[in-house]
Amino acid sequence: MRLVVILLAGFLFAGCTWFKSKPPKGNPVYPDTANAPVTTPKKLIVTADTAQVGKVVQVNVRGRFAIVNFPVGGLPAIERQMNVYRNGLKVGEVRISGPQSDDNTVGDIITGEALVGDEVRAN
Repeated sequence: MRLVVILLAGFLFAGCTWFKSKPPKGNPVYPDTANAPVTTPKKLIVTADTAQVGKVVQVNVRGRFAIVNFPVGGLPAIERQMNVYRNGLKVGEVRISGPQSDDNTVGDIITGEALVGDEVRAN
């Protein structure tokens, strides 16, 4: 009797391993596309933004210059020409002329205009 139980258990386990589940056909991400290749996502490369971006903090309309504030360590070089943006639209150009003090510098307004709060970016 023990032999019959052992043989029956052996056949039962052997039968379960015989019928393995088959993987589904097609793309597992998009099951409706039967033969579409599975693509791996591309590696993204993230780099820090090195663009010099400042903000106009004061404007002298008669003298046609603006005082621009830049982040610490981000002051542009003297004679650097930069664009002035308001709400994402270019409204003027400034040329950094100095003097520089802490994180502020002076820029001469070349074309267009500049108002307090405008963004100054490198060309």
